[in-house]
Amino acid sequence: MAGTYIAQSDIEGVFGVANVAAWSVVDPDGDTSTANAARVTLAIAYGEAYVEDRFRSSRYAVPFTSTGSAFPPIFKDWMAKIAGVWLYDNRGIRNSGGDEDSNRIRFHLKVSNELMDLYLSGQRTAQLTLQQQYGNCPSIPGVPNYNAPYTLTDRYGRVIP
Repeated sequence: MAGTYIAQSDIEGVFGVANVAAWSVVDPDGDTSTANAARVTLAIAYGEAYVEDRFRSSRYAVPFTSTGSAFPPIFKDWMAKIAGVWLYDNRGIRNSGGDEDSNRIRFHLKVSNELMDLYLSGQRTAQLTLQQQYGNCPSIPGVPNYNAPYTLTDRYGRVIP
C-alpha cells in the first residue's frame, strides 16, 4: 500500500514543492502549479517497493517495522529520493539542454543504492525488525536460506551431535 512509510511532503522535502508538482503532470500544457495526486501516489508506491525489494532477502523483515522510537529517517530519505527520480524520469518530456539535469536527479538514485549496499552488507545497521534466524548459523545478506537449519556430519557421514 502506497504511503506506508513516506508521504508527498517527504518527496517535496528533497526536490521542492514546485519540482514535484511539475514532474507529476504528464501533459506538457497542463497546470504544473499543483501536483497530480495519482502520479505522486504511484511514485510513492514505486519508491517504497524499490527499497523493500532491495531488502527482501536480507536480514531485515519486510514489510519494515521499526524497533526504535521512529522509522529510520535514512530509509524514508531513500524512498523519497527514488520516488522523486521516478517522477522526473516519467514526466513524458525531455530537456532540450541534454542530460545534465537528468544526471543531477539520477545521482540521488545512485547514492541511495550505494548507501543501501552498506546496510545490506552489514557494515551499517538499522533499528528494524530482523527476520527470524534458524539455528546458530550466521546470515549472509542476499544469500537466501544461508541461515537454514543444518546437520553436521563427520567424513564418514555420521551425524555429529
